[in-house]
Amino acid sequence: MAAVDASPVAPEVMRAAVVFAGLLNASPTALHVGLDTDAGLEAAASSARLRLNRLEGDPADVIALALADPEVALGVIGATGEGSCEQPMGRIATALMASAQRPLVVVPLGSFPPGRRGLRRALLPLDGGPESTAAVEPAAELLTRVGVDLVVLHVIDEGSVPVFWDHGAHSAGDWRREFLAEHMPGRRIRLELRRGDPGEVIAAAAAAENAELVVMGWSRDLSPGHARTLQGTIERTRLPVLLFPVHSELSPAAYREHWHGPAASG
Repeated sequence: MAAVDASPVAPEVMRAAVVFAGLLNASPTALHVGLDTDAGLEAAASSARLRLNRLEGDPADVIALALADPEVALGVIGATGEGSCEQPMGRIATALMASAQRPLVVVPLGSFPPGRRGLRRALLPLDGGPESTAAVEPAAELLTRVGVDLVVLHVIDEGSVPVFWDHGAHSAGDWRREFLAEHMPGRRIRLELRRGDPGEVIAAAAAAENAELVVMGWSRDLSPGHARTLQGTIERTRLPVLLFPVHSELSPAAYREHWHGPAASG
């Protein structure tokens, strides 16, 4: 479900929804909260071949309720970058990122050009925690199955550099294999290791790898001082970011139905 307003990012949100619907073998829809008529929005929906549904009410509340529908596998929202310092993605995007139980794709302005019809490579940062790994597992399964080149990135904190770091390529190779065996078993995925500030490192790695998507688990806590990596990634990469809630009321069975089951096998 693409949640759109009349901002310039709306056509990109709709295009992203169509691409992800294709990956999930799902039916894309678009939702606009407000009964105002906007010719540009109607034209964008027509160009993306989406039916534009209109509802009334507070946008954050109405969209959150729509995303809670069991039939919705994924929400797609825009990040205009016009919010305050406390809410750099904007009020509605920030509210949805903090409350949604479903995975969300956050689409910054300029990140989904008109010619894009699919995804070739995605960057998956993993911090090594079991909760964040479990959160993004459905996305890793889907993306590798449909042929997207998935690159795992592990950012090493400057205060906890592993012993192997200065002991040559052999030790680093063993560590990489152990990390992937623990977090992404049974998949042919490349692991990249970097040191530094996570937000800056993710942006640099995404550029170096020519990634078209970043996949992240997130705690849904966007209060000041939290989620710096997520906010930094969205602001610096200007790439769509697929977010999976680390703690969600959505049952594993429901995730599997949408992301692993028959609906996703096409």
